[in-house]
Amino acid sequence: MEISVQLRPDVALALQDETVGAPEAEELRRRAEELGVELQPVHPGETDPLLAPYFYALAPDSEAQRIAAELAAFPGVEGAYVKPAAEPP
Repeated sequence: MEISVQLRPDVALALQDETVGAPEAEELRRRAEELGVELQPVHPGETDPLLAPYFYALAPDSEAQRIAAELAAFPGVEGAYVKPAAEPP
């Protein structure tokens, strides 16, 4: 399942550009690895503060809710939720 994650802009930019120093970004990257997911930007390379904060992670169906809750509680994360499955109109 896909987990949608919104980060603080400074953390998002640091995750996208490893030359930008932000301790919370490195801690978040490590925590995501511990949870078995990788945070990927929805808009890679984007620096616009309205687009850069959006990331996603793919997780097993059975673990997605737990992982989303753990990510949501992490400093620098403004929100995380399991994206509902797409349905035809």
